[in-house]
Amino acid sequence: MHTRVITAPATQPLTLNEIKLHLKLAITAEEATAYTDEDALLTIYLKAAVASAEEYCWRKFISTELQTVTSSFCTTMDLPFPAIAMTSVQYVDAAGATQTVAPQNYYLDTYTVPSRVIFKSAFSFPSLNTDNPFPVIFNYTSGYSVSAAIVPDAIKSALLLMIAELYEKREDRVFKLPTASQNLLNPYRLWRF
Repeated sequence: MHTRVITAPATQPLTLNEIKLHLKLAITAEEATAYTDEDALLTIYLKAAVASAEEYCWRKFISTELQTVTSSFCTTMDLPFPAIAMTSVQYVDAAGATQTVAPQNYYLDTYTVPSRVIFKSAFSFPSLNTDNPFPVIFNYTSGYSVSAAIVPDAIKSALLLMIAELYEKREDRVFKLPTASQNLLNPYRLWRF
């Protein structure tokens, strides 16, 4: 099973102004907006912190379009990331053509974490292309929402701590997440065995 990002989120869980206020680079929102000297650097730190925290938690924080491919069908397929919506389930048939499974043939279980796709008993699994190592394709959306407002505050706090660590200590010395960030992210982490 392999997963890739199809459409990255248009926003981030934090704004540059929130970061500037946390780092005490500005006292008011107006000052934060006016101070742009380090916007490029802060954007790099924000993206790095989000990527690290998402990898640690096995979650996407802002809605992200993902595609997961696998080698075969099963009655129940665990998705590697929690899904909030299923765009499509597809497969490459024996002739090499991509087909789409009708939505009435499966159920997206969003209550289980990570999410699962459960195929209904009436659905008969089709023959797959044996030349394609990953002929079954799941296209779905993962994340809390398209809005940063829905991202839990503990995650935002962890990101701010991680960004502050990167900003204050501009050399390579921490080999894992800072302890406070890790503790804030642990309740949102999906454990893999």
